[in-house]
Amino acid sequence: MELNEKETHCIARLLQGAFYGESVVSGCAFCKYRCRESDEISMERKIREKFMAETGVDLTQFVSPTIPYSKFPYKKFLKNSNKI
Repeated sequence: MELNEKETHCIARLLQGAFYGESVVSGCAFCKYRCRESDEISMERKIREKFMAETGVDLTQFVSPTIPYSKFPYKKFLKNSNKI
C-alpha cells in the first residue's frame, strides 16, 4: 500500500495522540494540514477506509474506550486475527 506524505503525517499525528495525548485526535491540533477544520472528508476517515480495504481490519469507531469489558465489541478485533 502506497501512502503519500499527507497520509503519513496524519498517521504519525494520530499515533502521537493515541500514545501521548488525551485522545487519538489530540495530535491533530498541531497538524500542519489542518484537514479537520475544513469541510472535506477528514484525512483520518480516508486513512481508516484505505486501511480497512487493504487489511480487512475493522477501524470503525465505537462508543467509548472506557466501556465495561462485558460490553466491549471484541468481535471487531477478531476478524483477520490469529484467534479465529
